[in-house]
Amino acid sequence: MLAVLGLALLDAGWLIATPALTALGIIVLTAALIRWLLGAPARYLAHPRY
Repeated sequence: MLAVLGLALLDAGWLIATPALTALGIIVLTAALIRWLLGAPARYLAHPRY
């Protein structure tokens, strides 16, 4: 009985954590992409041969 309850709690924890982690991952990727896009012109100006 305790094992079933533990698994149910673990499952509920995953259901809560997964969207939160997914959202966090999207935010991190978006921030990285924005930083890369902002940094791209500076890199291009520094190395115009590329």
